[in-house]
Parts: sequence; structure tokens; C-alpha cells
Amino acid sequence: MGENKLSIAAYWNEVFRKESPYSELHEPSDIIKAIVRIKQAGAVLDLGVGNSEDTLYLATKGFDVAGVDISEVGISLFKESAKSLGVEVKGIVGDMARFKFDRKYDVILSLASLNLITRDEASDLIQRVMDNTEDYGLNVITVFTELDPLEGAFFLFEHDELRNLYSEWEIISYNEYTTPIHEHENWPPHRHTNAELLAQKV
Repeated sequence: MGENKLSIAAYWNEVFRKESPYSELHEPSDIIKAIVRIKQAGAVLDLGVGNSEDTLYLATKGFDVAGVDISEVGISLFKESAKSLGVEVKGIVGDMARFKFDRKYDVILSLASLNLITRDEASDLIQRVMDNTEDYGLNVITVFTELDPLEGAFFLFEHDELRNLYSEWEIISYNEYTTPIHEHENWPPHRHTNAELLAQKV
């Protein structure tokens, strides 16, 4: 497992070395804009942040943002992007599966990153995410589902699995959808099938 994590870190370091810091951001996704409609401030944690435009967008809206990523290059880029945008963020280099919570957060995100750890690690992390979310706080999670072509994933979520994990929360939105055809480096054109959740702790 340790060697797998080193390989993942090395892979993402190479990916992020090809990127530049953001000087401006694209329009965020609807689920990120929904966060700002529900909450106007608060502490945000992004698990598997990379150089996330969505999380940087929340920082530009006044949220106190921290991001965790296994890639030190990704975290460096995340902080450079924040500086370029005139905001401050906290970047933490580390394995999100072993992240030690020392506080609760108003918003916790994990966007297309839980599939990069094992199913057992993901189940444990989701429980700890729930436990360390403030009352009436939000979780935003996107994952790849069983129809995805398994490119680099340890496992895939099943239909409604993510929704069922949050059955005791208020589910504000839940959507399973297939993306348009696209391609990544070293991969032929393909589609992703994703699940997307926005839930509030009540």
C-alpha cells in the first residue's frame, strides 16, 4: 500500500508540474454556487484538493479554506494560485485517508478523489468527515461510479451507495450522470459516470 501511495503522489506531481497558477477562475459548478447560497462564511476543508478552482472560488468569497493533497506540487500550485487571486489558503501535504482532524468544519469537500484510496479507507474517511462537520454544515462529494472505466481508481461506487451513506442527513441534491466524451493523456476518448452529493448535517 505504501508503494501505491508513493506512485500516486509521483503521478500527480507530474500532472501538476504541467499546470500554471490561476490568475482568474472559471464560473464554478452549480453545486459550488449552492454552498455560497446556503452559507456566506465558514471553515472549508477540501480533501484531495489539487489545484481546485472550486475551492479557490470559495476562498474568493471569504471562506477560510484549507486543502489536503498527497501531491506537494499540487499544494504548492494551490497556494500560488491563491496568492495570484489575492486570497490566503492553507495547504497541507498528506494522504487524505490518514488526515487527522483537530477541529470541525462548516464545509467539507471531496471532489473526484475518494476513488483514489481503497474502499475501506474511503468508508472510514467519510465517517470521520461526517463526525467532523459542524451542525448544519455541508458535505460536497463527487465520486466515480460502477460504470466508469476504472482509470487509476482503487474501486468504484455503486448506484445510490453515496446517497445511502448520507441517509441520516438532509440531502439537498444528489445526481448520478454520465459526462460528455473526453480524453486524458494516455487514455482513449471515454465517458465518466459520476455521483454528486450536497448534504447538510441536521
